Amino acid sequence: MPKGPSSPPHPDVEQWLAWLMAGFGDGVLELRVFPQREKSVLTGYFRTPQAAAKALAPWDGRAQIYAGLNPRIRKVWRQAPDMLRLLPKSGNKAVVAAIHHVLLDFDPERPQGVPSSREELERARDRAKTVAAWLKEQGAGDPLAVSSGNGFHLLYKIPPQDPQTFPRRLQAFLRDVARRFGGDGVEVDQKVWDAPRIVKVGGTISIKGTPSKDRPHRRARIAQMIPPEPDEGMAALILRYDASTPRASPSGARAAPPSAQGADPEAVAQLVAPYWTPGQRHTLALGLAGLLAKNGWPEDKATEAVAAAARAAGDEEEHDRIRAVEDTYRGLAEGKEVAGAALLEGALPPQVFAALSSLVRASRGNLPKVAPITALRAIATASLPPSVQRFLENPPRNPVQRRAALVGAIKTLQAAGYTEAAIRMILAQHARAFPPRMLNAVFAHREEGHNAG
Repeated sequence: MPKGPSSPPHPDVEQWLAWLMAGFGDGVLELRVFPQREKSVLTGYFRTPQAAAKALAPWDGRAQIYAGLNPRIRKVWRQAPDMLRLLPKSGNKAVVAAIHHVLLDFDPERPQGVPSSREELERARDRAKTVAAWLKEQGAGDPLAVSSGNGFHLLYKIPPQDPQTFPRRLQAFLRDVARRFGGDGVEVDQKVWDAPRIVKVGGTISIKGTPSKDRPHRRARIAQMIPPEPDEGMAALILRYDASTPRASPSGARAAPPSAQGADPEAVAQLVAPYWTPGQRHTLALGLAGLLAKNGWPEDKATEAVAAAARAAGDEEEHDRIRAVEDTYRGLAEGKEVAGAALLEGALPPQVFAALSSLVRASRGNLPKVAPITALRAIATASLPPSVQRFLENPPRNPVQRRAALVGAIKTLQAAGYTEAAIRMILAQHARAFPPRMLNAVFAHREEGHNAG
């Protein structure tokens, strides 16, 4: 917890949260807090805007504070009920109940690592006004407008949409808006289409970048409040975009390798997340994007892998990492030389790079949902917690004792951030000691106990 007494939440915070959560129904709000001088990330799930505002108040001005744009399913609330705590994993698209909002994020071009100047902020605001007027001509209503501290946000509440199919239409829509209105010193963020997207909480102070007299840290202020009613016109506008249309490649572009339709982004993220450290993050994002692109991964799966690695490592520059993926795929489509393995080889330990390369090569064509065991064999023992290493090297002979110890090992791995898929891959190397039926029974028992709690 931050030191010293905390003030009540700023009025804009409560107003913004109440607007966002209107219509959530049984869904809950996800908050994520990135403390300024700590690597850890705090996550919480909240049923009311009042509880969320109270929990984040001590961190306002001491951390970057974000909220999930869309409601999470009710059962995740038990993981951090109306409180902030360390969680091994969050931001999973599988827990998004429905798409409730569309975000347009206008970011002014400025020197790296500093907040926006007043002139840059006004430039973003003016571009946002232009886009809002254009959208109204297309049939959309008025947005909730927020000066985000370093840029400008337009938020549209829409009738709930399918989180599996709607994001692709939203991606096409954002690409079109960026094409029409991006440039001249303002970027329209095209990365805010995914279902688990987080956004700066309105009313909180943006502490991103090193401040100065002309470039201070600013509070994200609500510039225009509207009733929290679903905008049918905005939803209809986005639904006109065809999510199935592939991006056209210019003549002379390189032919793409076979698509890795069954690729597992979580398995890739699990391999690289432990090495996703400050000073290496941008290099890893570019290298991983290049490696996946050259091996036929669709852009959305590569984005998911890079974003999952960034989240697992507590990287608050997730937007920049996703931007690296899009830049890489655009360059490859244009026939440019794209780095991949060369960057990763210098950033990862040899055994990790070998395992990652093996996993990605296996994805050419049709990678199974659970990655090949050989992909983790080189690093499984070296990277596991010591207690789990000892258990795997010498499991109890007695089946009852072995199962009890297995429950403890799985709990330790989950606390360390390993997904169920990754745990199964590790234990599959010891299938004689831990046959699939035993693993299925243990995971089913843990899930039943979690639901009962």
